[in-house]
Amino acid sequence: MFSFKKEETVEVSVRPDELELLKERKGEVEAILRDDGALERIIRYLLYKELLSKREALAKRLAELESSYRELTEFDVKAREDRKAFMELREELRKENNRLRGMLRGRG
Repeated sequence: MFSFKKEETVEVSVRPDELELLKERKGEVEAILRDDGALERIIRYLLYKELLSKREALAKRLAELESSYRELTEFDVKAREDRKAFMELREELRKENNRLRGMLRGRG
């Protein structure tokens, strides 16, 4: 349950079109603001809406991070495979180089 002191201030952001609607329905808005029960329901609704929005944003960010992590993991696996292939090629080249040096020494 919410409890508000009469002197507390609540700040609400609205779009320009919403502001015009509020101006048109000024009497209804003032009545709601005087009714503690209605005001509490509105505040709960707004908090719930904000929390849902944050949850959606976090879910989207989590999906992005999971995708990036998968890409990095795949890149890491590929890099390790490439390194192993290059090391094997390097070893083959070293052996071939030694064989050719040996052949050149035999001639000289």
